[in-house]
Amino acid sequence: MGLDYNDEITRLKRKLISHYVYSTLATLGLYSLVLYFLLHNTLFAAYTFSYFCLLGYTWLLLRKNYKIKNIVHLLLISGSVFVFFMLLCLWESSVVSCMFLVPLPLGAYIFLEKKYLYLYTFFILLIIVAAMLLSESVPPHYRLTYANRTQLTISDVFVFLENMYIISVLLFYNDKIRKLEVIKEYHTYKPGLSDGTEETPDIVAISKKDEKFVLLFENIRSVIEEQHHFKNAEFTISQLSTIMKINNVYLSKAIKISGYKNFSHYINKCRVNYVKELLQESDIQKVTLMYIYTEAGFSNQSTFNRVFKQIENITPSEYVDNLFRQNGNIQFTL
Repeated sequence: MGLDYNDEITRLKRKLISHYVYSTLATLGLYSLVLYFLLHNTLFAAYTFSYFCLLGYTWLLLRKNYKIKNIVHLLLISGSVFVFFMLLCLWESSVVSCMFLVPLPLGAYIFLEKKYLYLYTFFILLIIVAAMLLSESVPPHYRLTYANRTQLTISDVFVFLENMYIISVLLFYNDKIRKLEVIKEYHTYKPGLSDGTEETPDIVAISKKDEKFVLLFENIRSVIEEQHHFKNAEFTISQLSTIMKINNVYLSKAIKISGYKNFSHYINKCRVNYVKELLQESDIQKVTLMYIYTEAGFSNQSTFNRVFKQIENITPSEYVDNLFRQNGNIQFTL
């Protein structure tokens, strides 16, 4: 398998964490300026800027060497605590700041086990209820109030837009990570049991995933290309169906979705690629073109010539001539 899916999944998760941290830092910095210059609230501006400095310094120390789960827990907990104190002082003016808590369960869903999704969701609900119950006990000079409707609108729109952006980023990366996880899972699937008895793949379960045809084609490639079934001139999709124990309809759709017209187009593409590989690797002074195309799975020269021209847009002879020019003018036995 050319791609290490574990490494790629880890890379995407680390990239998402970086994106989230830098977006949060930008938000905190801008929000500090809004609080100080537009809302004229020095206390809250200092509080927001303090968390900006704490998060930035922590990230500066950890960004090159950290465990994904550990830093996710750190971000979720610290973010929740920060928003809790904001809600305490903002509750009577606006509850839009609750939106800062919305991305947190989504982050838990992407990075952690399912149980943490429920735990953090419960934790966030607890924070909102606690803020609602305790907000009246906050001294008046600690409460953030807005001088007019315009200030309230500016603050709420800023919070809304920033959180919509963070949520969209999380969903974007989640989609890419989930696709890789599904393909990785399918790569580990081995048709049939070790004792030789038959086992039908769980097509119903796979069909619930949008990526089913992507991962199915990965397995088709593994069977046909790695096991060289394309070299058999009589190989058909029915034989492939028997080997993989998957219905022809699923196989055909997976092949079409992957950019091929049909099964014949895909397997002929494999054969042409193999012909080109043999031409590059063989001592072409000692082999014949007939040996090359029959070894790749073509039953006769006319079929080979027609298919090669359709796929490569040049004839086999033209391709060989180009190869001659690259390797020096040597004779090739047709």
